[in-house]
Amino acid sequence: MDATDYILASSVVGLSILGIGLLATIIAASAVITTETITMATGMLFILSRQVNRKLKHKAAKHEKISVLSQDVLQKISGLISKALNDDEISDEEFSLILSEVDTFQETKAKLRTTPSPKDESLLQKIALKKSQNSVKSCVLKNKRSKEKRLHCGGVH
Repeated sequence: MDATDYILASSVVGLSILGIGLLATIIAASAVITTETITMATGMLFILSRQVNRKLKHKAAKHEKISVLSQDVLQKISGLISKALNDDEISDEEFSLILSEVDTFQETKAKLRTTPSPKDESLLQKIALKKSQNSVKSCVLKNKRSKEKRLHCGGVH
């Protein structure tokens, strides 16, 4: 419970006690009606506040996941761009790898926005792992091909 919940719960209890005290004296019937109306309204606010807090916490968690995903993808893409620019040229293969990371990010973000259930989280982790493995394989193949080209070119001269 947060501070708002404590304040509202305390208000409900305090106003209920005040209403019972006023009913016991039978002197201030109009004050009892007013007090009980305020008590009921405060009780409704308490219930609504709990529901709103639950939904907001859910949304905050979802936004946190998207933020972490964005930071991870930014680091991956920055690394891929740095590797691609090492030879002052971006090949088609390197460019497609960068685009695939952007596409993966868009897909994952869309899935996080729509369905953040635990099943989806494990699915998203599997997708991210598979994409990472594919990007590593692609980089290894690229490096292997570039070494083969250098060896082949070196043998011709």
